[in-house]
Amino acid sequence: MANRRKFITGLGALAVGSAAAVGTGAFTSVTAERTVEVNVAGDKSAYLGLEPVSSSPNSDFVEVNSKEVSLDFSSSNSNVDGNGFNPDATTRINDLLRVKNQGTQSVNFWVNIENLGAGSDFVTIEASGFPTFDSRFGSTTGASSQLAFDGGNAGSVRPYTLGTGEDIYLHLVVDAVGESANSFSGSVTFVAENDGTPGN
Repeated sequence: MANRRKFITGLGALAVGSAAAVGTGAFTSVTAERTVEVNVAGDKSAYLGLEPVSSSPNSDFVEVNSKEVSLDFSSSNSNVDGNGFNPDATTRINDLLRVKNQGTQSVNFWVNIENLGAGSDFVTIEASGFPTFDSRFGSTTGASSQLAFDGGNAGSVRPYTLGTGEDIYLHLVVDAVGESANSFSGSVTFVAENDGTPGN
């Protein structure tokens, strides 16, 4: 079964305004040109940093092309021997991606999975601290908080508040119980908002 997941990050628009006060008898108008510099960075160095977990053997499933990360579980991935997930089984792949808040404020972070054409729990993305216990996830095993939903099931998502400079690690769970050999494709979107929640 060929599966490919593309990570999509949005670029926010930058608006800059200026105002000039006009005094009596001063002048009619002022036009002042100012420089605004906007850089588009690769996933690793962007405000929401995304990169493979270098110490994890599962980083072989992560590809970086033109500084964008994607997940490749298909036969076209020359770093691994298999070409898909087992049917009628649940597969968990830990420590695929490191996500870091490289911005200037805390954000709510979650993941949207869309248009897979499978069941609502077919693919989930979870997060935890790395590599040991992190009390914010509520378990001595570093147990995960579900950050992603498939099929619009926003109610099952628990966004994580990612502080400035903080990082978390993402894991993929594929529940193919009841599924026969097949191929699914869709989109995965990372969302980081300072006041947003899933479904809003």
